[in-house]
This record gives sequence, structure tokens and C-alpha cells, in this order.
Amino acid sequence: MSNREKIIEIFQDSFDTLYHSEYVDKEILVKENTNLISGDSILDSIGFVTLFAELEERLSEINGSEVYLVLEDIIDFEIDSPELTVGMMINYIEEVLNE
Repeated sequence: MSNREKIIEIFQDSFDTLYHSEYVDKEILVKENTNLISGDSILDSIGFVTLFAELEERLSEINGSEVYLVLEDIIDFEIDSPELTVGMMINYIEEVLNE
């Protein structure tokens, strides 16, 4: 399994946790084009922050050291036109894990 596939699996597990914790009202099949921030995002602000925390925790466990995700560090993310997809996050997470 590639790193990208592992990260998508981590996203899926995190979204499943959000669903079971009732942060999202339906089960989500995660794809690279799944919107995390935009007009059609399935997350509200609390769900988004909770997703980030879930991802950091799961990535830290796998990495064996603390992993911190910083929205401003995501190269593809533009604060003036906020749109963030799972694919954009995967690119960023791969960079973080390779540091």
C-alpha cells in the first residue's frame, strides 16, 4: 500500500469517527476530490477542527512522533478563496511526513 493510499485510509477512518460521533449526519466515502472547505463542504467549522485533530492523532501514532497540521502551510490553499480537498491535504501530509 502506498503512502497516499494509507493517508486516504486515515481520512476514511477519521470521517467514520466523525459520523459515529455525530459531527456529520451521513457516512462519507472519502475521495481525493472530497471538499473539506468550500460552499459544498460536508463539514461545519467544528467538524473541520475535529477532523484536523483526528488526523494529527492518527498520523502521530503511525509516525511515532507528533505531527502538526497547519492550514497556512498548505501550498494549494488560498485564504482569499478558501477551497480545500482531501487530495490537497494528502499532498501536504506527504510533505509533512517526509520532513
